[in-house]
Amino acid sequence: MYLVGSVHLLAKDYYPLNPALESAFKDSDRLVEEVDLGEMMATENQLNMLMQGMLPSGQSLETVVSKTTFELVTKRLEGLGMPVEPLKRMKPWLLAITLLGMEWQKAGFEAELGLDKHFFDLAKAAGKPVEGLETISFQIAQFDGMTNEEQERLLAETLKELDTQQGEVTRLADAWKAGDVATVERIVLQDLKSDTRLYQRML
Repeated sequence: MYLVGSVHLLAKDYYPLNPALESAFKDSDRLVEEVDLGEMMATENQLNMLMQGMLPSGQSLETVVSKTTFELVTKRLEGLGMPVEPLKRMKPWLLAITLLGMEWQKAGFEAELGLDKHFFDLAKAAGKPVEGLETISFQIAQFDGMTNEEQERLLAETLKELDTQQGEVTRLADAWKAGDVATVERIVLQDLKSDTRLYQRML
């Protein structure tokens, strides 16, 4: 069994991969990833995630977060040239994930180039079975099960980190490629560890 730490989004510069990764894949008869990408990419599951990430009718973002947090959201979206109105329907957790994903993309990182997608495509081409450790519904529940307070804290912290996120993304991916575990752990866990409840829920 080979256990590999994955980066969900990567850039072209990170390929070709270390030969040890490709060798481990060839030596394996089954691929088990965080989630089954086939399940994740299914239209019905994409729609389900979007629906569960929307606020109930009659609510919008400014009614569930503080005035300060909402002003930060508005300022950030205006700076990105994005309309605020459609995104006001999102629950804070989904908006946080959306904004974070946009920063990764701005830094040149894409899910299509992620390690998960790379090996998923290879497994499908080779006829190897693919499984997920978790289901999409379970992962959504981890976010959707947060209290309003926890969701706002996640959103507020995400907004604070966005200005430095592009540099951190590259440092994280570089550390991953170099096998620098200490740096990966520092970047991924330094903020998460300060929030015990969020740390337990996510990890």
